[in-house]
Amino acid sequence: MAKLTLGAAPTFSASVSIPQPGGAGAEVVLTFKHHTRTELRGLAEKLGSMPDIELVQQIATGWDLVDAWTPDNVRQLLENHHGAALAIWNTYVQELTGLREKN
Repeated sequence: MAKLTLGAAPTFSASVSIPQPGGAGAEVVLTFKHHTRTELRGLAEKLGSMPDIELVQQIATGWDLVDAWTPDNVRQLLENHHGAALAIWNTYVQELTGLREKN
């Protein structure tokens, strides 16, 4: 069992299932930023008014795709894969808070 420390690691990685039209989701490992409970609440309050690209860049710093993590590439992901922002946000919150869905 892992030993608890009061400080949190600044980043963590998690697999996100990006929805694909007509098929199963594609798995992408993202590197996420740790946010405190207060910071997470602030982000959640801005969900309706914050552009998806800004949200994704606030919570993630990279991915395991061949394409580099750049604002243009993040924008392309979000434009071409309509459910990507929601999938990224949901995975982030589940991983950060420990609230994972049961299989």
